[in-house]
Amino acid sequence: MKKILLLTMFTFLYLAGVSYADTFELYSSGYQNGSNVSVALPNGQADTFAAYFKMNFSGVDYMGYCVDYGAVNWNTYYYNYSMIAIPDNKPQYKAAAWLLETYGGNSQTWGVNVQLAIWEVIFDYAENTHLITPYDGDFYLLVPPASSTYGAGSANLATVQGYVNEALAPHPDFNASSYRLLVSPNTEDYYGFDQQDFIIKTPEPGMFALLGIGLLGLVLVTRRKARS
Repeated sequence: MKKILLLTMFTFLYLAGVSYADTFELYSSGYQNGSNVSVALPNGQADTFAAYFKMNFSGVDYMGYCVDYGAVNWNTYYYNYSMIAIPDNKPQYKAAAWLLETYGGNSQTWGVNVQLAIWEVIFDYAENTHLITPYDGDFYLLVPPASSTYGAGSANLATVQGYVNEALAPHPDFNASSYRLLVSPNTEDYYGFDQQDFIIKTPEPGMFALLGIGLLGLVLVTRRKARS
């Protein structure tokens, strides 16, 4: 009976987006269509890696994008990461989820360009202009965005601009309930200071509900057979 209660509690907590903490690892061989690009951030100009990343949280593999400019070391375990639902009062993360949903893998250059668009809508969501004017807001690409040979993707400002414009348009029918943020400890407004934070897609909440019901039924049947 205790197992049933624990399973049911975990299912409902996950569906509600309640935070829990566990280990996190970023795979060095798991990125797709990424590249080094020259950008400017609040802490200065730098070359940074923009890509679609593979990561492991609590023993489960996910793919997703960075949502801030923190850093992690490849193939290193980090502790006390949390998985949380996208907050209703943070529309910039819903815009990032829309980009992940819409342009997950539609072209050879989607990885790096979607990542750059996500950074723009998150850092400069309230700005009047986006990428059109260099040095506007907290995040901007150096024009033209320099790209290295490291990685399979290539940065294209026009592509990024198009992604940003679409993401910032109204999408009243888009449901972001299957998206989560993986956030590091000591995080303020979900921007990591010492570690990296990510946006990922999980299976639809309805699938988790069905899975929980199925597992609960399996436990009940097993217990009934054991008693007979």
